[in-house]
Parts: sequence; structure tokens; C-alpha cells
Amino acid sequence: MLTRPWIKLLAGALLVTALVLVVNNVSALTNGDAVHCGEDVMEPGDQCYPANSGFSHGRDYAEMRDSETHGQVVGYAGVGVGVLGVALFVGHVIVRRRGPG
Repeated sequence: MLTRPWIKLLAGALLVTALVLVVNNVSALTNGDAVHCGEDVMEPGDQCYPANSGFSHGRDYAEMRDSETHGQVVGYAGVGVGVLGVALFVGHVIVRRRGPG
């Protein structure tokens, strides 16, 4: 019988990584094209002074837009990693049912 426990471990690690990436960037994935400073929608020329961010100066509209764009890219990468983890797990189950060779 074909046993490869590392495949299940890798698939699980990919799924956990994907979950972390998506959950940490869910706001960037769900707000569309709007740029937010906290709960407020920003417009070009606005400054953002987020509470507890560690920034001594405000961040302008372009910086916040770039930050949200980065969050979207990381979130979508998380979705891709999750799909890869699911495909790896499903492939392992299919090969295991058919048997070796």
C-alpha cells in the first residue's frame, strides 16, 4: 500500500497558511477599490493617522492605496495556496484509493 504521510502534512500546512493569509487580509479583499483609513473612505489628498500604527506621521492616500493593494495580492495568493493544498489532498486520496502503480 502506498503511504506518504508527508503529503497530508504538506496539504495541511498549505491550508493553514492559506487561512492565515486570507484572514489577515480579508478587509483588503472585500472593500473593492475604496481606500480606507480605519472605517473612513479616503480620497486623493487625504492623510491617514491610524491609531496604534507606530507611525509618527500620517500616511497619504497613495501610501494607503499601495498598502491595500499589497493586502489584496497577499490575500489572493492565500486563495491560490489553499487551492493547491486542496488539490494535493484530493490527489493523494485518489491515488490511495486506486492503489500503487
